[in-house]
Amino acid sequence: MFAMAGAIAMMGLAQATDALAQQARPDLVDPVHRGYYKRPGPGFACVIGPSEKLSPEQIKALSEHACMRIGPLVVGMAAAAVKSALGQPSRQIEGPKGTTVWVHFLGNANEEPYLLASIWKDRLVAIQVTGRSPADKYGFNGLTLGATADNVTKQLGKPMLVGPSSQPNTDVWSYKPWTFSIEMSGGRVTSIRVADPQFD
Repeated sequence: MFAMAGAIAMMGLAQATDALAQQARPDLVDPVHRGYYKRPGPGFACVIGPSEKLSPEQIKALSEHACMRIGPLVVGMAAAAVKSALGQPSRQIEGPKGTTVWVHFLGNANEEPYLLASIWKDRLVAIQVTGRSPADKYGFNGLTLGATADNVTKQLGKPMLVGPSSQPNTDVWSYKPWTFSIEMSGGRVTSIRVADPQFD
């Protein structure tokens, strides 16, 4: 089972090198500021609420990271903050591009659902939550594990590309050049991944 979990973590979609892809700014990450992706047309905008503490320029720079989150975790946050939120990982494995992947089981040990946190230079660069059991605290843009295909299209629209996953009877819904993806099996969400563009 864990070999499959590792395979999921290692399988990245094609790198988002398009100019429209969000740019990572770990120096500007503030986990307190939450945003959501809105699809006004062919692409996405990250919308966050007004803040008295941030200038319009800071809000604009922060906006992509405010949306690149799964539950309490946001891409770019410090590794120490990940441990503060989730505790010590159950396992650590070597990931692609020099990352270390922390495995956190969200229920019973060695069972779904689980969360994979990819760490590089003491920063969280990719987050993936996987399983067929609910993990409501670890949602992305209003979507959680078990959501229907209809729920996904209501929140994110149709994917830019649909292709096979490394998992049997599972498709990957890609929204590239935005670096988030959804895995679907039997009409339900079984995995959600969000990544820094350099680690997608």
